[in-house]
Amino acid sequence: MKTLIFFFSLSLFPIFSHAEDACPATENSGFIKIRDKFERNIFWKRIPTRKQKQGTVFYLAGGPISHVPYINMARAYQKLVLPNYDFVLYDYYGINCSDRAQDLQRLPQIAEYFTVQSMSKDFLALKHELVGTIEKVIIFGGSHGAMVGSQIISDFPQEIDKAVLYYGTPTSYWLEDGYIHFDAILGQFANKDLELKQIIDELISKAQTTQLSVEIENERIFITKEMLDIMLWFTCAQDSKALLNIKTILKKTLDGDAEWLTKGVYSYYGVLYPVEEEAPPSERTHVTNFNRCNVWYPKSLRDSTPAKQLNYLNTASLKNYWNELCRQYDILGEYSFNAIPATPTNTPVLVWLGGLDEFDPIKVQNGFHKLTTNLTFHLKENWSHDYGLDDNQGFLETVDMMNSFFKQQAINE
Repeated sequence: MKTLIFFFSLSLFPIFSHAEDACPATENSGFIKIRDKFERNIFWKRIPTRKQKQGTVFYLAGGPISHVPYINMARAYQKLVLPNYDFVLYDYYGINCSDRAQDLQRLPQIAEYFTVQSMSKDFLALKHELVGTIEKVIIFGGSHGAMVGSQIISDFPQEIDKAVLYYGTPTSYWLEDGYIHFDAILGQFANKDLELKQIIDELISKAQTTQLSVEIENERIFITKEMLDIMLWFTCAQDSKALLNIKTILKKTLDGDAEWLTKGVYSYYGVLYPVEEEAPPSERTHVTNFNRCNVWYPKSLRDSTPAKQLNYLNTASLKNYWNELCRQYDILGEYSFNAIPATPTNTPVLVWLGGLDEFDPIKVQNGFHKLTTNLTFHLKENWSHDYGLDDNQGFLETVDMMNSFFKQQAINE
């Protein structure tokens, strides 16, 4: 089954595929070769300004996945916010057009290069190659891109003029907190709506008594309580439309509508589906699971925190699912990141976060305050990992936030 939700081969030789044909070197795209303990090629793409150039923005992909899904968004923000800036996107090492990891058995030799800290160092090499060592740049990134951006600010504040980071956190180990935070939101909704509470209770009861199932591709799939926990989290936690309409969605499910169950099953098994080799442009990579398993929620954390029943979800469901997902990755070691410097930087940073997102807004805001003394923070109450119920309106609100931020920084300067 293919994955419908969440960002997301095995040939023995070579260990990497350098995709020069699919990702050609041109005036505004190409590869840089990084030479340290391990030589690797990083692919970059520039969207040049059509106006008098004032600087460069590095757009940091989320996921971690390919830069490709972010090209149109970068163009839109360039047009409406920073029209005098070149925008540079690139693929993290091991992903898409950059040298790609193919052989899972040999990943232990190079795992350290898939970490947030290594991604920060690769950014510096790319920045020096394309822009130079003197000129400062703006960094812009969401989700995983916000994590990498936080590390870059912490490691190399002298290289950064300003930063725009969204839907992310400057520290590891957020994933179980996110799962618990989602359950708390679900509990708040149910406490305010007795009908929703009854619907969720009935859905859980059906799952616990093997009465919840869906037919997919001529196969009857029975939904256990453990599966239901993960399906709810995967399909609703990062989607404000789904979360704010969850009563309607789940009521239709109880009434026999198979749409949500089908989507949930695909998402549940899709994340577990083995990574297979695909020609670029591709979003499937071992690097994504590496960060899920070895950075965000490593085995020591899964083992050290006791399982507990929450309002509706059980953290045992998460731990068991992640143990299955990470069976082949846990041996690679643990690579947490903490972008909080000993002394806060003074880099101007704009952060926005959805109130319905998985991240605890108080923890996130406190973390960014430790990263910089020059923080502008916006909490969008009815957004999740998205632009809220109206994508166009939400996008324009972020444009307004950014324009206001850059205008204020210009006044401060």
